[in-house]
Amino acid sequence: MRLLVAAGMLLLLVSGAPAQTPPAAAGDAARRAEIDQLRREVDALAKRVDALTRAVGTMANQMVTSVPIDLVTDYFGGGEPSSLQPKVLVNYPGNLVSASVMLVRTEREGAGNYVNGRSVVISPGGSALIPVEGADVLCNWVVYDEANTIKVRSDNCSYLARGLRGHFTGATYYRR
Repeated sequence: MRLLVAAGMLLLLVSGAPAQTPPAAAGDAARRAEIDQLRREVDALAKRVDALTRAVGTMANQMVTSVPIDLVTDYFGGGEPSSLQPKVLVNYPGNLVSASVMLVRTEREGAGNYVNGRSVVISPGGSALIPVEGADVLCNWVVYDEANTIKVRSDNCSYLARGLRGHFTGATYYRR
């Protein structure tokens, strides 16, 4: 607080000083010494503000933020072989800390819904299996991290008759 008052006084002294007044010997020397001292304090304060600004910027870059997941995939399988490709659940712009993904339900095309309520946590570069309810064989959803995205694909599922789709929720946590 003392530094802010000193900086304000410096500004008043500098702006209020006449430009062409000849200095008086004793009074002006003391005044110049005070002004020089105030300038040094203002410079020190400016350095502290710069350091604080850099620290806040660094903290902002390290702060963990999240991207919500709430997605129903297109149908996997069925009559289209291209639909067996992985589906993107969410993209994130930084470095993954973790992703918490819950399979709310699985829908089998033309055959009903199956409530799951199973959740997994994904670490950077990791994957996790969620068993698929309603499939014609024992199979899994594979939720995984790849190239700044959380994706899902099927594993060992048979799609000869009908396709499956999943409703996924959760969040992806990342740092910049």
